Amino acid sequence: MKSNDFDNIACPIADVLGVLNDKWTGLLLRDLLLGVKRYSDLQKNSNITHATLSSRLKSLESNGLVQKQLYQTNPDRYEYHLTEQGKDMLWLVAALAQIGTKWHLSDWIDTPLQFVNTATGHFVRLALIDEQTGEEVDVSKVALVEKGK
Repeated sequence: MKSNDFDNIACPIADVLGVLNDKWTGLLLRDLLLGVKRYSDLQKNSNITHATLSSRLKSLESNGLVQKQLYQTNPDRYEYHLTEQGKDMLWLVAALAQIGTKWHLSDWIDTPLQFVNTATGHFVRLALIDEQTGEEVDVSKVALVEKGK
């Protein structure tokens, strides 16, 4: 469910932020992208309370980012699988990780997350690419502009 604060803002950034809600949702997306699927494992990885985890998973499901799949009965137990929309959140998670690593926003000596091309095994990073030339553009040479202005 999207935040009421963003309902009347026609902006793709507001749309994504409305889905994310808070840091817990971002950390859950990280864990889901790492392949963690079960409720108990998600809870353990993030040290998140059960109430918060349940709420965020329901929000991710209602926003189309995860699908709940039954893997056990008596009692019923579910796994949470990213949808295509949820898998696209890798862009956001990679950007956050890349910025956090560049600016050493925590005391990590070594980067705890790496992004790898599964076909080659080589590390990957996000880059801004000029649509006409195909060349990488330094972030200092990029401006955000409103369409039509």
